[in-house]
Order: sequence, then structure tokens, then C-alpha cells
Amino acid sequence: MTLFGKIKSIEIILVVVLWASIFSAIVMSEHLDEVNFLSKICRASFGVSYNELYLEKSDGLQELMNYIDRMDERLSITADDGNERAIYFTGRYVDIPMKEGRFFTKADFDNKYDAVVIGKSLEENSYIKSDGYRYIMISNLEYRVIGIIGIEITTPIDGYIFRNLKCVELGDNQIYTLDYIDSDEGIEITKDIVRCLSNKGIHSKLIIPDSDFENTLISTIITAKWNILLLICCVFVLLAFFAEWADSYKEDMYIFRLSGITINRIISLLQMRYTYAVIIAMLLIMPICIMYFKSQLYKAIVIGLAFELLSVILLPIIVHRFLNLEDYSY
Repeated sequence: MTLFGKIKSIEIILVVVLWASIFSAIVMSEHLDEVNFLSKICRASFGVSYNELYLEKSDGLQELMNYIDRMDERLSITADDGNERAIYFTGRYVDIPMKEGRFFTKADFDNKYDAVVIGKSLEENSYIKSDGYRYIMISNLEYRVIGIIGIEITTPIDGYIFRNLKCVELGDNQIYTLDYIDSDEGIEITKDIVRCLSNKGIHSKLIIPDSDFENTLISTIITAKWNILLLICCVFVLLAFFAEWADSYKEDMYIFRLSGITINRIISLLQMRYTYAVIIAMLLIMPICIMYFKSQLYKAIVIGLAFELLSVILLPIIVHRFLNLEDYSY
């Protein structure tokens, strides 16, 4: 038994509509990620919560890093000196948009790899040597550049230089930013850190910075509303076209019913036809994701599966309630 005969032109259009819907969703997601990234830059942290810790003596830093290594929290420690930011973190850090190369990893800290990550505006100050690697001069010292941070628009982070905190010599009376990637209980956790350091004879103090978190989220909320509205419109267009596509097989389904084929079997054949369209749309979107939207690849897969689930729910409703196939039987 064939799957309703030859390919129809409306099926080609269905593939295009599916592809366009998935593409629109991943572009919106990428844009929201960038807006969220910018809002976090404005409040000087990338986590859910953050605060600052004052250390009286520089030798307390190693004890601080040892302590957070024993914690289950994803946490970063940063110390700023102008446009230079020394960083150390546990677990996996946030996904920072990279123009070239990569950001630091936990292995870089463990090996005390004294390299740097720079913002895109500093790229012109760097150079590539005969070994094929990029370098930059900082305070008359040469450092290898392992990554360049940058998104299309201009951001404050474009002029930053990130260094490995374990390779930077910092003085006494230093203030460190503790950025809690997943936890909103940063203040309580930092209080525990202060108590632990105090028990070891290390003087430290929690500093709660002024927060303008609500204002920094305004752009995110506005952008999200417009993007969600556009996505809803795409879904409605897809739903309307989906119903039209199913209706285009009305005559084929009537013939199948008169031939004694059950309604459930007809639905399964139609479902298979739609699945082929989803697979083709996914295969067409994957190269674009790999080339331009790597961070959105898993979302594209999830969206494709969601569209497939949509057909599982809607096809029986359309066939049973709107096409009246019960009236046609052998």
C-alpha cells in the first residue's frame, strides 16, 4: 500500500513552513540569549545571584578557592583591575558568545595555564606568530590568546581581558566578586564562607553590592514579549497549514475507507507522511545550526520533536471530527 500516492506540492510547502518555523524559533532563542547576556553584563555577573567578598590578606585566596572546590555549587570568583578581570570557577561556566576560540575551562585552572581571553575590540592589538597561535602584549609581557569574546553589537565586555586567577599575583585588601551561577542563595553561602575562613584565622567580610536587577531586565522582558508574540503567530500559521495539508488528503482517505482500511490505519499512514516532512525540515536546518547557531542545536531538535508531537495530538482530532470518515466504509 502506498502512502497516499505521489508527493504533492502542498507537502513541499509544508516542509518549507516547518523549516521556517524552526528557523524562526532558534533565531528568537539566540536573540534572547544575547539580550540576557547583555543584561547580566550590566549587573557585572552572569549567575542567578552574586555578592562581593573582602579579603584582608592575599594568602587567603588559595583557601577560598580550596573551599569552593569542595562545594556542590557552580561558582566563579573574579577580581577586577581596570579592564583586566582575573577569574576562577568550579564546574561548567556560563555559555559566553565567542567570536573565536574558547573560554577558560576547569583544566586551565588545574594546570595553571597562564593564557588570556580578550574582548573583540582588543583583537586588533593581538597578533599571530609563526606557531599559528594568537598572542597579545599586556604590561610588556606576552600572553597567548585562547579566545575572543564578542557578539555583533557593542558591549562593555568588548575591551576586557580575562586571565587565570591562579596565575595572577594580587595584593592584600582585595575585593572579589562571587558569582553563583545556579543559586539564588548567594548571600547565605558567602556568610558560610566567611565563617569558614574566620575559623582558619583569615579575615574576610561579605559586601552586598547595590543591585538594579529589575531595571536591567526591562530590555529582556520587552524583547521576550515581542519574540514570543512572533513565535505564537508562527505556530498559528503552522496549525492552519497543518489542517489544510491534512484536508488535501480527504479524497485519498475516503477511497481508503471504501477499500476497507481502518481509520486508525489511515491516521498512521498520514502520520508517517508528516514525519517525513519533519525529518526533511530538520535535515535542512541542521547545517545552519552547526554553522551559525551551535548553542541552539539542541533546541532545534526539541522544537522538531514538539512539531512531531503536535501531529500525534491533532491528526486524530482532524480525521475523526472534521473529515467524517465514519460515514465512508465498505
